[in-house]
Amino acid sequence: MIRVGIVGMGFGASMHVPVCIESKDFLITALSDNGSGTAKSVSDKFALSNVRIFHSGEEMAICESVDAVIVAVPAASQYSIVAAALKSGKHVLCEKPLGLTYDEAEHLYYMADAACTVTAVCYEYRYDKVFTHLFHLINNGEMGRIKRIEVDWHTSGALDSSKTWSWKSNISEGGGVLSDWAPHVLDYISTFMGGDLIGSLSCQSWVEVDERIDNQGRRRPVTAPDNCLLVGEFSAGVSLRISISMTHESRGYHKIKVVGELGEVVMKHDAPFTGNHYELTGSLQGKDVCSLTKIGVPDMEDTRRDAVKCLMADFAATIRTGERPKNLPSFSDALKVWRSISPTQK
Repeated sequence: MIRVGIVGMGFGASMHVPVCIESKDFLITALSDNGSGTAKSVSDKFALSNVRIFHSGEEMAICESVDAVIVAVPAASQYSIVAAALKSGKHVLCEKPLGLTYDEAEHLYYMADAACTVTAVCYEYRYDKVFTHLFHLINNGEMGRIKRIEVDWHTSGALDSSKTWSWKSNISEGGGVLSDWAPHVLDYISTFMGGDLIGSLSCQSWVEVDERIDNQGRRRPVTAPDNCLLVGEFSAGVSLRISISMTHESRGYHKIKVVGELGEVVMKHDAPFTGNHYELTGSLQGKDVCSLTKIGVPDMEDTRRDAVKCLMADFAATIRTGERPKNLPSFSDALKVWRSISPTQK
């Protein structure tokens, strides 16, 4: 089994720890809370044995008891941990977006190339079964030439006044929809288009909820945008519109509309984003699109769990065999996303 250390006890604890426990490929040998002090309680919660606890992600990344490092920390902390792991010859799976800036992502890309270890970025929507079905519809010719892709990802999360100020409120730490949400969309759309580059992208972003109470009761300004509108075009001429909002007052949803010469398909995933809240509608050459029943959508509370399991299985297979599946998101893919989104943040 591959000995793995996990840095970050937020998404790392809720997603990567249970996925690794269920996997036959990974053995958790180290946890790091990167200073939050929660790693020990996570270890106890999951009854993990013989696990080393670290408060420094960089220290865990270089310890001899791990072969691979999963980096599930905010963007502002990713660079130093990934760099330490690569210098120590570790395999690395990093949460998006891979660093806080394009320059950090580019440096990590070159470090990974020199390290000759297996690296990947957790763009898990590539492995979602409904998204995969959309990919096949787009690429098997049934839709004809693709003309337009529209994405609306709307939730009410920012309207919850009980949420306290955190790194997600601070744009300089990688918070906000441009750094935390848009990279997922740009990656899966690029995957839909066979890796085609986005030729142009313009952006409007804004903050609607402009302050929050921190955990000490102080009012602090929110600088991370909770809304954005991206409009662009792929190099092949396909137009693109992306609307992301965390201040949507009605029921949240994630909708993708793909328009081709021979028809259109709409995928809609309603809050609370469980396996039984997908809809797939549309018509191709006068025929209804495939039903969700035939796709085999997992009926689970968080559909990302199944997608992350599939991604990590590919990550493990690449470590074992040296043969990399085409779908496994690379540092190069992350850099491509950064090339698109970096100019919109200035």
